[in-house]
Amino acid sequence: MTISGSFENSIESQPICLYFRIRIGFTHPTKVLRFPDIKSDNYFVVRSELPEMSRSLQIHATRSDWLECLAAAEAGRPLAYTLTGLFEEPVLSTFHGVASVPDFGIAKHGNTVLESGFLVHDVGSVIQIRDVPQRNASIRYAVDQLVNPTTIGVRPGGLFGDNVVIAGQLGTASDDPISSELFRLVARSVKKLFTKIKAYWVGPAAVEILDAGGKLSVSSETDPLYDLCR
Repeated sequence: MTISGSFENSIESQPICLYFRIRIGFTHPTKVLRFPDIKSDNYFVVRSELPEMSRSLQIHATRSDWLECLAAAEAGRPLAYTLTGLFEEPVLSTFHGVASVPDFGIAKHGNTVLESGFLVHDVGSVIQIRDVPQRNASIRYAVDQLVNPTTIGVRPGGLFGDNVVIAGQLGTASDDPISSELFRLVARSVKKLFTKIKAYWVGPAAVEILDAGGKLSVSSETDPLYDLCR
């Protein structure tokens, strides 16, 4: 489970679940906004004993924004990106350098909680996989920060269609010094290249979409009242 923390600062007036919803096959625990487009039959609900993201940045960015930002971070420290989730096989999907990650910064579902998440870590780090017993006696395999404390988590969100940018998040719930270093490295790049608009750090291309009347939100289906605006 890559730990994503809360979106309470994003949409203050929306009700927030007190449980963590975890999409089957997708184990990134986060407080979930109750949007009507999230169908309950695709989820099971659990209480989480994991800590929330202790340090995090809320972000709106396109693929080009992410590539520029993370390439700057990678210039001084080669980074790898491992897909998080709950899988049927204990197999890692790891990419060296953000440019090699297919569709990083392109939203496929139009909803923050449904988009892919990644562990960001030093190249050469050994990523652990943990067994997650299921009620039917089978085993699923989780890739998350819980057993990988030297990583940070990123859910890029990104461009959905032509003029919608889905919110993402960067953060860590780990106190490990390496995780802290990685978070500071990437956060420094975000704050240097992106623009702070209310609770979000917004990439240059995402700013252009916003100023052209596009939608920046946690879901393509939210009421415009809850979209990011200047």
